Amino acid sequence: MTKITLTILLFIFGWFCSSPFEQIDATVQHFNAGRQMSGKSVQYQVKLIANKPSRKITFEKMWVGTNPATLKVYTLDENKQVSYTYKKGDTIYIDAYMNYRPNDKGVLELVDNGLSNKAVEYQGEAYIEYSYKGKKEKLIIEDFRKLETINYQ
Repeated sequence: MTKITLTILLFIFGWFCSSPFEQIDATVQHFNAGRQMSGKSVQYQVKLIANKPSRKITFEKMWVGTNPATLKVYTLDENKQVSYTYKKGDTIYIDAYMNYRPNDKGVLELVDNGLSNKAVEYQGEAYIEYSYKGKKEKLIIEDFRKLETINYQ
């Protein structure tokens, strides 16, 4: 009788307390413009597998280091078209961009994206803030797999 009760409790605990997604990849890629005055961009991409539908999860903010990043959250449907809703089992893509432009002295500076620059303390390379069932949560990206730099001519 005890084994059955324990099995039922573990099943219920796993059912209600499971993570809303699983992280499967995190990459970073640098893009250098063909002209110095055009600057450079950095794209971060995090791939997750949804364990819950999009109506229960909302991705809100992302910081890389101490810098806020503009993010776009989407999935690809069966026709490889961008969709902003997802269901359990879909791959969720979180793309974040940071742009750098030269200042008056020619030194590259991060372009102000208008996002809050509040300090967030965490261990890792990036921090993603999201809501799950209305409760604020965080996803820490420990490190990014670096992709080859693209240099435009």
